[in-house]
Amino acid sequence: MVVPLRPSVKDYAWGIRGLDSRVARYALESGIIDEVDPDSPYAELWIGTHAKGPATLRDGSTLEEAVGGQLPFLFKVLSAGKALSIQAHPDKTGAERLHDKDPTNYGDANHKPEMAIALTPFEAMCGFRRIEEIAILIKKHREFAACISETAKLAVFLAHDEDSGRSALKAMFSSFMTCPKEESLKNLKALLKRLQSEQGGHHPHQEPVSSLFFYHSCGKGYVVELCTHPKLCTIKVDIHLSWISSPLLLLFYFKNFLLAMGA
Repeated sequence: MVVPLRPSVKDYAWGIRGLDSRVARYALESGIIDEVDPDSPYAELWIGTHAKGPATLRDGSTLEEAVGGQLPFLFKVLSAGKALSIQAHPDKTGAERLHDKDPTNYGDANHKPEMAIALTPFEAMCGFRRIEEIAILIKKHREFAACISETAKLAVFLAHDEDSGRSALKAMFSSFMTCPKEESLKNLKALLKRLQSEQGGHHPHQEPVSSLFFYHSCGKGYVVELCTHPKLCTIKVDIHLSWISSPLLLLFYFKNFLLAMGA
């Protein structure tokens, strides 16, 4: 038996606007909304029993009432038009502990393992590179190296086993993410200028290069499995990224340097 559901729509500011958003089109087709505002963002479509956006049936009852309790997953469709925040999810035990201790800042007791499925062509970063590769890329890209402290770079170059590699990766990433804004912007501009010069004036994404310390995958329909229990949470992702978010520039993208440049 097929039971039509009415999902919940989220209008977060980073969502794609108007009918360019898959979320808007799905919401319109399912009768959740009567029309699409071309100036409004349509970011997420939720199908589940989450208290902040429960799905309902046509008779007005909730999905939770229909299934007799909470579902162990939340199905989403995302249409992201801007950079999303970096999130780190604890394990189940940690999530429950943090939620009990501080429910205001940790509003969910779940650990949120995730799986992403592409609905459109997209690019994704899947895990950190090996520390040996990162060391090579630090030497290759001086603009990247300039945003990392000498101590962190030395840790990367001297890493020789799993423990020292893990510590070096943490030191390097922390150093980059806390690099002063002015220094980061200066090196981002220098990186863009050099890449365009080396690639004959083309945008970097037209000739993909290796990311600084993430593995890169792209292509229509590429599946990124991010969880150990994929049945627990499935997220369909509809991401429209501009050339500026090419692999080599991902870290700068993370820090929203590009927004600062356009300000």
